[in-house]
Amino acid sequence: MNKTGIAAVVGVFVLGAGYLGACWLTGNIYDQQLQQRMQLWNQQPGTQVEWQPGDAGLWHRDGVLHVTLSAERVQHYAPFLADLQGEPQPLELFIQVQQGVGALTIQGQAQVDSSRGSLASWLKKAKLQSLPHQVNWQFNAINQHLQGDVRLDPWKVVTDEGRVEFALLKLQASGTLDQQVDIQLEWDGMSAGNEATQLLHLAPVRSEIRFENNAGIWLSPAYHIQLAGVRYVSPEQNFTLQQWDGQGAIAEQGSEADRRLNIQFNSKVELVEMKGQQQNFTIDKMALGLDLQNIDKQGYLALLQSQQASTLGQMQTLAAMQQIASKGLAVTLDTLTLDYNKANFHAQGNVALSADQRPVLGLPQLLERLQAQLDLVAMPELVAQLPNGEAMLKPMLSQGYVKQGNDGKLSSQLKLTGGKATANGVALPL
Repeated sequence: MNKTGIAAVVGVFVLGAGYLGACWLTGNIYDQQLQQRMQLWNQQPGTQVEWQPGDAGLWHRDGVLHVTLSAERVQHYAPFLADLQGEPQPLELFIQVQQGVGALTIQGQAQVDSSRGSLASWLKKAKLQSLPHQVNWQFNAINQHLQGDVRLDPWKVVTDEGRVEFALLKLQASGTLDQQVDIQLEWDGMSAGNEATQLLHLAPVRSEIRFENNAGIWLSPAYHIQLAGVRYVSPEQNFTLQQWDGQGAIAEQGSEADRRLNIQFNSKVELVEMKGQQQNFTIDKMALGLDLQNIDKQGYLALLQSQQASTLGQMQTLAAMQQIASKGLAVTLDTLTLDYNKANFHAQGNVALSADQRPVLGLPQLLERLQAQLDLVAMPELVAQLPNGEAMLKPMLSQGYVKQGNDGKLSSQLKLTGGKATANGVALPL
């Protein structure tokens, strides 16, 4: 064998050995990280996670992930699952996992076992053999970057009362397990009804959400959700919602010792319509823009943490609210506008709560710290649609609480300063 052949053989051997070594290293890192993840998951209240190893080797890590959530945790985070189960009870899932180990990466797929656990019980009640789903992912064992997708193919439940049909659902996730995750959801909707009438129809949903870990609490610094529409039909009432678009963001500011949050929310709805025996109205082109400003981050995280506490949760919530209030905050209503039965209404304003370390013991003390202004504008046709609206409007106009311009529009500017309230400069009793 010449020198070139020998070099080629040596090169192949080195590459092969390097590949085998990288696979071994990847599997070893994965095993260590799995144990760490199990410990973290089991530290969560009401959560028990167990990894039952199956066939394992240099190039694969198979097994069953056994997850049990307490009835309280299911009721708090996924009340719709509690409704499906009929009564509050623990949720138990057995997830079959198959994983291939490569050089620095792990590719896997999983399915929830439909023959045991809560899924088996629910499928039996729904008279279904299985749920057509698949989970796939690719995980980098070195930098812990994860990319995965969940697919739930169309399926339906048929009972004596009617049927429920679920369209295709796809979810994609990308990020790291402990820092940041970006999620994209596409759901083509669902419908429920019987032979006589369609009871409910949910049109396609699209969303993009980012989650970031803040001291163990996952916040969403940016999200965008779009819903094409909802329609509910019954013999007594019909409800329609068209084109809902919601988006929001959380931004940080301030020093390391005094971090503050600005939380922004914007929402638009093209149409809300109610027709029936009791109510009949139409709301067109509704828009809402709301900003929460200068919120103490530490207090906000404590408030979210208190919602997870199974004991002393109410006391923790009150303490967190007091911490937020003591640092001060502001709320700005950028816009609230809508056409109610073709009559327009518009509002905008702001509220500021001054910083004060003393606890809020009553309404007078709270009002002393508040400074607010709210500008309201409405068409007179809107007031005419309210019960006794015109009769109530006359004394308000005569006393100056409400003004009417040359264009006929009604307006009022409400102010709160130093515990005293006014409407168009006229004192209001508190």
